Amino acid sequence: MANSALEILRKRFVGGVLVVVPLIVTYVALKFLFELIDGFLSPVINDIFGYSIFGQGVVITIILILLVGIFSHSLFGLTIIRAGEKILTRAPGVRTIYMAAKQLLEAVTLPQRKAFKQVALIEYPRKGVFSLCFVVGNPKLKINTEQSEMIALFIPSTPTPVSGAVICRASQRRPPSP
Repeated sequence: MANSALEILRKRFVGGVLVVVPLIVTYVALKFLFELIDGFLSPVINDIFGYSIFGQGVVITIILILLVGIFSHSLFGLTIIRAGEKILTRAPGVRTIYMAAKQLLEAVTLPQRKAFKQVALIEYPRKGVFSLCFVVGNPKLKINTEQSEMIALFIPSTPTPVSGAVICRASQRRPPSP
């Protein structure tokens, strides 16, 4: 009885983490972005209007992102963005961070990519320790004429979940469809 209660409690805790952590990460990222843009543009806005406007960082960030989105869909904008990405992907250090962040955002936001098929909890890296991971595929591996089905998993690392490890494990059963 105590074991099943602890197991239920552990599952509920993990479920809570899966809800709370993304909310906190989103809040921190947006707060940083709003404050960064507000810090740059607040003096200009104050000079123009003579006073500070409540929420100007949020409004300006939304407008700026919308303008970049519109710009990126033009031929000229696309050319500029590709040139900028070429520079970023060749810069040591910056390349790793930029590409990981871009791939993670594309995997999560672009429905046609479907990089993360489902969220899973596996016993890794050792017995008794559980890691949150994402199922990214089901490759088939052939060893000595015997073919076995595998599960490819992405395990995000801390403190930057855009980096991590990809591991393959033998599949005893196929994961349920989402």
